Amino acid sequence: MAKLMVSNVTGGFLILFSVTLCLCGSVASAQTAEVRSSKGYELLRAGNVDGAVTEFREALKLDTKYIAAHFGLAQAQEIKGDLPNAIKEFQAAVELNPQSAEFHLRLGGALSRAGRQEEAVSSFSRALDLSPYSSQPLIALGAAYAQMHRTEAAVAALVRALGYDPDNSAIHLTLAQVYADVSKWPESVREFQAALRLQPDSRSARIGLISAFNGWKRYAEAAREIEPILKANPNDLDLRASYAIALDGLNRRDEAVKEYKTILAANPNVAIIWGNLGWTQYGMGKYDDAIQSSRKALDLDSKLAYVRLNLGLIYAVQGDWERSKKEYADALAITKPEDVRAGIDDIRDAIKAHPDLQSLKNALKLLENTK
Repeated sequence: MAKLMVSNVTGGFLILFSVTLCLCGSVASAQTAEVRSSKGYELLRAGNVDGAVTEFREALKLDTKYIAAHFGLAQAQEIKGDLPNAIKEFQAAVELNPQSAEFHLRLGGALSRAGRQEEAVSSFSRALDLSPYSSQPLIALGAAYAQMHRTEAAVAALVRALGYDPDNSAIHLTLAQVYADVSKWPESVREFQAALRLQPDSRSARIGLISAFNGWKRYAEAAREIEPILKANPNDLDLRASYAIALDGLNRRDEAVKEYKTILAANPNVAIIWGNLGWTQYGMGKYDDAIQSSRKALDLDSKLAYVRLNLGLIYAVQGDWERSKKEYADALAITKPEDVRAGIDDIRDAIKAHPDLQSLKNALKLLENTK
């Protein structure tokens, strides 16, 4: 598995919409409901979310079918992190105006953030039916499909979105993230570069590009991207982490260790950095140090499957099959198929240096049978 790419790119993004609301409701109470709802939006813009919630609820007491109040309350609840109630209010808005693509989009966004991806896809698809020539439903669909690991569907939606909005850097960025998630590094690099051409100051695209170069094992290019930025921003720990990965790949491991230790001195509780440090120490033949660093990573985050795969390899290289087997078993309980493939590659590399070690042969057989 080697190491985990360090990036602040998360793989999804928030879509914002401007909404023209139908201020519908009963004639008797609409004006009063409108006043309370307008006050709610003023408070929401001012950052007084609790006050906005109060105003929207008062508006709905006066008119239960006042769409603007339902929509405003939904947004306020979403800001507060109360997704169940946000979803409830977005659904109310949709029921009152089922022909609004924007309402379906916002409902889908809340459902997606609540982890209800199948329902989100349904809402986004309905928005696309209502607004077939807009990129926004397609972007939302692409992000949702990516969350569901439906890579082909995600790519298809995002490529179609680019047809409507080719100069939208966010679409290129999301597409790059989708490709990175399945280790399609050339495609990921291409899309990160496209995002940067459109938005040269995008930190997410720059960090993503560097991570993709590292994933593609084009370490020299990653280092060239990083060095001038790091010189201007020496306290950027994300860049330092990516630089350490590039240095490791260039066999400049002493420098990589120095970078990791600089990061850990500033923040000793970053599990991924401890795991990556362990891998670099393994590459230097410092097996005891590598085990210690890897254990520290797992103390901080026991679900780091790539670290357990690394530990399995380290013990196998030491000829300790029993410990190796246990680490691999623990890793296989939580790992992804692409991590297993990377683990197999690491074992094969180790066998080149230690062709007679039975423990490595056992490890290779175990992972190949799993694959």
